[in-house]
Amino acid sequence: MPVNHLSLKNLILDSDFEKILPLFSGQEYKALEQRILHSKTPPNIFTWNRRIIKGLTEYKICRAFHLPFSITEKNDLSRTKITAWICLESIKTQTLSKKQMRYCIGRLYDSEKKTLAERSHLEIPDDYPKDPCTGRNSSRIHTANLLKDVFPISPVTVYMYGTYASSIDEIDRKAPGLAKELLTDQFRISCKDTRKLSGFSSEEILLIRKKITEENNPALLRSKEKCQSLTACQSFRKNPGKNQPDIKKMPPYDPNAEISSLTLTIPMWINAMNRPLSGNGFCKASPLALESLSRQLHLLEQQIHCVQKKIKEKQHA
Repeated sequence: MPVNHLSLKNLILDSDFEKILPLFSGQEYKALEQRILHSKTPPNIFTWNRRIIKGLTEYKICRAFHLPFSITEKNDLSRTKITAWICLESIKTQTLSKKQMRYCIGRLYDSEKKTLAERSHLEIPDDYPKDPCTGRNSSRIHTANLLKDVFPISPVTVYMYGTYASSIDEIDRKAPGLAKELLTDQFRISCKDTRKLSGFSSEEILLIRKKITEENNPALLRSKEKCQSLTACQSFRKNPGKNQPDIKKMPPYDPNAEISSLTLTIPMWINAMNRPLSGNGFCKASPLALESLSRQLHLLEQQIHCVQKKIKEKQHA
């Protein structure tokens, strides 16, 4: 239930949640400010573990004018589920820009994938949608079903928006603050170019952004030669004394390379574990060595769980 808060005003602004909350233009902000100033009922702010999940702009206005507000807490959900809740609430407002809408749908899809991967087989409802081609549970179809009454969309488009959201988050990780510029069109490039930009390093991203802004050329990323020239100049500026190596033809990209490498490595781990089991390794080992091995096996077990969870997410995409 809502709880009136007149003194505990220092709520937490979560930067990840802020990206999926509606953003107000200057005119919209002023209109909301006037409504709050003339209203007899204080605004209601939704929180999750003191982090604002709905009503961020209202909270900022209340702080600016020292006004009271009420709080509705939703602390009983996991971060994954509360992210999905925020996305749905933001999409329902119908005030998001096109890019914000794409991003929120992509984040909703990502949350549904994680939720499905976290569930056991018995927790998944019998009517959960399945991919007609693979027969597996499908998060993209489930996400499209969640949105059918609010924002009708196909499962294929849901998947595309999921890729877009991942690119935005990767750019935000490498160049904090740039994600907001992209979502509000302060820095305007296409969704396809956003995916390309996410593949560059932090310094390259900032350099490309500067060049696109200076030349007013959003199509810069579509020219492979220009991008290579730009990043090569950056590399030369960082190491002017070094001889630049000749550009060699790179082997074709293999999307399965990292997974194949891991798969080939695991049999060596198994052989290494079998050796002390078949010999006298455990009999002769010191307590300290056994304790050290136990710790590493525990870490390995945790990592195996993470990898298996990721496999499930991919299978149920």
